[in-house]
Amino acid sequence: MSKVAKALYIAYMCIAIAFLVKMLHYFITGLGGPIWHTVTVVPLCIALAALYPVARGEKLYSKLSYTANCVIALIIAGIGVGTSVYLTVNYESILLVRAVVPSLLDIFIALLLLFAVYEWLWRNNKVILFLAIGLLIYAVYGRYFPGALWHPGIPWLRALTSLTTEFETGLFSTLAQTGATTVAGVILITALATAFRVQDSIIRIILSLVRKRRYLVPETAVISSAMVAMVSGSGAANVAMTGQFTIPLMKRAGLAPHWAGATEVSASVAGLITPPVMGVAAFIMANILGVPYWEVAVRGFVIAAIYYIALFFSVALRGIRMIGKGKTAEDLILMKPNRFDVIKFILFFTIIGALIVVLGIYWWDPMTAAYMVVGIFAIPYAIVELLSYPHSTLKDRVKHLAECCKTFVEAYAREVSGLVLLLAGLSMIVGVFTITGWIIKMLGYIVAIGAQNLILVLIIAYFTGLILGMGLPPSGIYVLLSSLLFAALWRLGVNPWIAQFFFFYTSILGEFVPPVSVAGAVAARIAKADYFKTVLSAAIYLSPLWAMSFIIYTRPELVTPTLAAVTSAIEVAIGFTGLAIAMQHPRISSSKAIDTVFRIAIGVLGVLLVFRNVLNIVGAPHYLLLATVTVLDAIALYIAFK
Repeated sequence: MSKVAKALYIAYMCIAIAFLVKMLHYFITGLGGPIWHTVTVVPLCIALAALYPVARGEKLYSKLSYTANCVIALIIAGIGVGTSVYLTVNYESILLVRAVVPSLLDIFIALLLLFAVYEWLWRNNKVILFLAIGLLIYAVYGRYFPGALWHPGIPWLRALTSLTTEFETGLFSTLAQTGATTVAGVILITALATAFRVQDSIIRIILSLVRKRRYLVPETAVISSAMVAMVSGSGAANVAMTGQFTIPLMKRAGLAPHWAGATEVSASVAGLITPPVMGVAAFIMANILGVPYWEVAVRGFVIAAIYYIALFFSVALRGIRMIGKGKTAEDLILMKPNRFDVIKFILFFTIIGALIVVLGIYWWDPMTAAYMVVGIFAIPYAIVELLSYPHSTLKDRVKHLAECCKTFVEAYAREVSGLVLLLAGLSMIVGVFTITGWIIKMLGYIVAIGAQNLILVLIIAYFTGLILGMGLPPSGIYVLLSSLLFAALWRLGVNPWIAQFFFFYTSILGEFVPPVSVAGAVAARIAKADYFKTVLSAAIYLSPLWAMSFIIYTRPELVTPTLAAVTSAIEVAIGFTGLAIAMQHPRISSSKAIDTVFRIAIGVLGVLLVFRNVLNIVGAPHYLLLATVTVLDAIALYIAFK
């Protein structure tokens, strides 16, 4: 690392430490409230996001020299730190007096802030940038748009202040506040796991369980990837993190490269929908509905269970089909776990258990629960790290522990800054919808369509989400769908929980939908497989999730914390198992005709069982259908596993 990079890294770590201290101070005291906290934090995130690449010797812009990149990073970091100080010092004056009639210095600061956020979006998500700029132009020149898009337009100054210094309609609105408070608290767990390499221990422990059964390698890859995804928070990031271990292992076991990549992709979805730590969209959902986060998490358990069951059988059958049975996997285990891996593994699940207890029984908010749990479990993790170097000197152990602490600070600042800036960018889009009154106008149109055909509205929302998934992350898809359609669906009589979970599961698909799938691209690259084969194979594994948005509409009991949700989930899981058998079973019969007929029958009957409410299959026909699919599932699985 050059002297310049070292100096920039020191500057980055100084800001990152101050940032962490600021976050912990707010988590503990709540001083100033979420708006003041967010106003302080968002500009600091700009500084951190600009400095991090150049501090590591990388470039913000590949076509420029490293020196030019350093100058740009320092300018943007200066804007971030300067605007943070200015807005913090002048917070009350701007909020109460100068929000609508700003001073010249306020306008200059607003322009700098807008420029810095746009620059980050240019480097990280051009789709959101183009949407934000396009909607800003629309907000000012709305009088030139035809038909339903027409609005009187607002002055440039009003548009600028509404997105920056008004604090409640733009960069610092509810979405950014959720990211800087609740979600930032939960990311403490991610940073802790990264600092002490918990992910590596999980992978080693899970993969060590397959020594006697090679065909179980894909299932263990699913389990390990899902566990890590619970703390990584991103499907693509999780594929990159765990896929480097699991995908080569599955290929060596005998799985085709594109199926190995597809297995990793489908496993990464599992972590994003699994309580107690679900995706960012789940925290936003709790904020929109005005309920504790646990109310969202507890409703996600049964649906996650459906996906896990269907995915387990689908992956298991594919493993038997391509790998075969009777072969040991001893030769595949390259990194055997030690006792310290076991301790880290146990501590990780103790953290998950503690979160479930404090969120579900004591009703703590996620932010408080996260920092308390991390504060408690950081001590045993530190002790384990010190003990894991038995032949080193005390100085070396302390140095290693200091390295872990540095990694914690660095990982936390990196993850939170990226997330908060993403949500701030989305906040600007929602802010334009608000100040132009377009949401109210859209509400009227959707209600008019829904009064004639509600299913049509849901289908439009579903495919809109898939299209948005080609350029936006799941949290962005969820925010846009919820902002544009939630009020309309509520007015049309759709249960708020059903509407929000419809948006949630549709948005999760965004990261994995072909033809543009970041997670699929990462998996295909690691597997050295054809991209389209990988994403299409993943789409087969993801079949339960493709239908889940509509299943919860036809089976509303699934999003209620009742016994009815459990019984309905079992029925849906049986149906999807039948579909998995139809698509993945190695061979049901030696007769090709019988095999084909059986697959078609069990697949069709499974789908009928899943959507029986739509088809009005009740009473005796319902029980007969359930019994038939259950028996056929059992026969097919017995043939596969016998």
